[in-house]
Amino acid sequence: GTPRSQQAVTMDEMYNEMNLQAEKPKIINNNAENQLHISSTINNVDDTSTKKATHVTYVGENWLEVQHPPVRFPLTIVHLKYFYIMCGLGHSQWKDYVAVRFSQATTVTWENFGQSIEPTGLCDNFFIAGFCRKHFEECHPRSSKKHFFYPKVGHSMMNHNREGNANVLQTCFFGANSAYNLRLSDKLYFPVCHLNHWFVFIVDLKHSCYVFLDSYYNEGDYYQQEVSSALGLYAGAGSMIDLSRFRILYPPVPKQTTNNDCGIFMLKFMEYWNFAVDMKLKFSQEDIPKIRIQLARELYLLIRTQRISHLLTIFTNRELILASSISFFFIFSV
Repeated sequence: GTPRSQQAVTMDEMYNEMNLQAEKPKIINNNAENQLHISSTINNVDDTSTKKATHVTYVGENWLEVQHPPVRFPLTIVHLKYFYIMCGLGHSQWKDYVAVRFSQATTVTWENFGQSIEPTGLCDNFFIAGFCRKHFEECHPRSSKKHFFYPKVGHSMMNHNREGNANVLQTCFFGANSAYNLRLSDKLYFPVCHLNHWFVFIVDLKHSCYVFLDSYYNEGDYYQQEVSSALGLYAGAGSMIDLSRFRILYPPVPKQTTNNDCGIFMLKFMEYWNFAVDMKLKFSQEDIPKIRIQLARELYLLIRTQRISHLLTIFTNRELILASSISFFFIFSV
């Protein structure tokens, strides 16, 4: 077979490191100027007990004075094991089962879930839609003054001249407006997949600008010239808001160095974007393996997604966790 992907190798290194029982202090901060020594203890448990969270002891500087935490995306061995299982279910006989259900209209199957979140996996529309709904569930537009539109809206905006797309857009904007008046909102988020690449288009009503956040293409690239023209021309008419005086902005963002991480970058852009935030300090390509695990947990364990598949709980005994890890190894080593 071909050499294993760098992200799969990174996952294995994380797994091995977290299984070490040695308690000697180690440095795990990526920011050299704010490095802290910590000791991390993971308690062993049997099949029926609950894994305790990693215990962290700070040594040296007062942690209250550190602006950047020592671990931006903390994980435990349990998180990693469940992640392996989630990815494995995306390729299993249960891949068509529902993993997360927000409503009859918004569901994410294990195939959509596992194959989107796995190392080197490209996020699909249903997985991205799940996170758009997650933002709605966690903070209603009345409170956040933000609307997160499903990917089909961005696709329809890019192809608004095609038959039927105008009706799709009208229906979606009407539905969003019924939840909270679009004119009173601060930001409208449109995740867009064009030519197999994800980026987010934001209509910032508060600051009167269009914001394009792209982890691969830059402002002067032909790709962005094409999409910015198509989206900018439609956005005002589609949302029934006068956007004729809006500026177009391309803020600095972390860039991907791999082929399939654009959807993961985009989800973090949607989470972090604010004029006061320098996203290059928030995360980088090196963090993506851990972010994939974090996003999987966030979507699956969201409190309001209670009508979810119970398949994951079936795989909590030691034998099936081991089997899932082995399956995961073979999936990403060929």
